[in-house]
Amino acid sequence: MKRFKKKRWLIAFIVFCVMGCVAIMPTPSDTSKPAKVEKVQSLNGKYGGKIASLEEDVHSDKFTFDSGDSYDGKWSKKVIQGKGKYTYKDLGVYEGNFKKGKRSGKGTFIWNDQSIYVGQWKNDKINGKGEYIFADGGQLKGTFKNNVFNKGKYTLTQNDVTYKYNIKKGLLTNQIEIAYANHGNYKGTYEGNKLTGTGTFTYNNSDNYFGSITEGKKQGTGTYTWASGAKYIGNWENDMMNGTGTYYYTMDKSSSLEGNFSNNVPNGECIYKKSSTEKYKTYWENGNCVKVEGYKDE
Repeated sequence: MKRFKKKRWLIAFIVFCVMGCVAIMPTPSDTSKPAKVEKVQSLNGKYGGKIASLEEDVHSDKFTFDSGDSYDGKWSKKVIQGKGKYTYKDLGVYEGNFKKGKRSGKGTFIWNDQSIYVGQWKNDKINGKGEYIFADGGQLKGTFKNNVFNKGKYTLTQNDVTYKYNIKKGLLTNQIEIAYANHGNYKGTYEGNKLTGTGTFTYNNSDNYFGSITEGKKQGTGTYTWASGAKYIGNWENDMMNGTGTYYYTMDKSSSLEGNFSNNVPNGECIYKKSSTEKYKTYWENGNCVKVEGYKDE
């Protein structure tokens, strides 16, 4: 758990290039049978139903543009309104809700490269809660504002390791969550491409560490709790108990060893507390107790 891979291109400013869909307002040349019609923008196409339907408040059918784009769904007279499917010839497919010819409400856009967005839209842009899945499997989940990812998490899985970057106001923060398939997980801060700052390691055997971390190693002050309930609170160096600290033998902290530790074992003089009323001064060498003396609080 010493390092993690950082995506070279980050998603601090993700802008999605989604083509605007304008209101389709064909002008019929014949109101009695299916016929070729024109959009206001002078782009030709063909309405699949009767042209007279374009005067109805609610109707459904397909309109195919000469450009190769097409729309199949609900209309309100001459304007796309309600649920439908719009296919962009060289971009992708949107399926969802429209309001006055614009994507609004809940909808799904699938790009030609198989990137996918599922979520809320407003005024033809991605706005609100949603999830964007990149072609490489990376995911943005949270809130969007005018096609820009604003707040949430970016998730990527590589080599059985899952990374979750935290994003606020469109920018990466220094917070990350990492799940290792065979080791456990980490939640805390990072700098560059290394775990540094403050964080929590939770291991597959249910052991837990919370405290200072430098380049993926326990460094500084921290607390390690074993699955058995035993706990060490104190100083760390190079991923091991080094310096002053207290080791508690049980979950209720009724017995403990307080003093100096070196490379994960007691070293030198330590106070052994057997109970609230019984204490001893002990001396240790290479993790072995070599001398015990009576102790009185001064």
